[in-house]
Amino acid sequence: MPQETRDRVNLLLQELGKASGLSGAMLDARGRFSLSLDGEVWTAMHREETEDLYLFHTLGPLPEEREERARISAFLLERNCFFRGVGKGVLGVFAGQIHYTMVLDPRSLAYPDFERLLLFAVDLCAGLKREMNERSSPEAAAEAEGDAAGYVRV
Repeated sequence: MPQETRDRVNLLLQELGKASGLSGAMLDARGRFSLSLDGEVWTAMHREETEDLYLFHTLGPLPEEREERARISAFLLERNCFFRGVGKGVLGVFAGQIHYTMVLDPRSLAYPDFERLLLFAVDLCAGLKREMNERSSPEAAAEAEGDAAGYVRV
């Protein structure tokens, strides 16, 4: 079954290649394929043991300065809570880098849905990067906290 799933992922990537003018779009020996979309590197990775397809992107480094790191970490947690602001993906930190990851089941994924989800994730990550940059200053963070003023606390 894993080879069938890998073949299915390669079909999805070949369709993506046709749509974007890339020839030879397919998984490498490690089960990965990377491409640049809007100048940003995205990686598709097929996991044979689960038969899942992971789409992931590195948003950038987690800030080193303590207060800024705390602001950005809070932002990431808020976006992850109930998948608010991350669509079907999740945000996480690994080796000091902020990552966005979406897990897909290639066995039941039609190409138009794959393309739609990929483009959605590209746009979403561009927005997340803008928001993280805006929140990197204390003034911007205070303004963003004001957005929560409409919530009722019990």
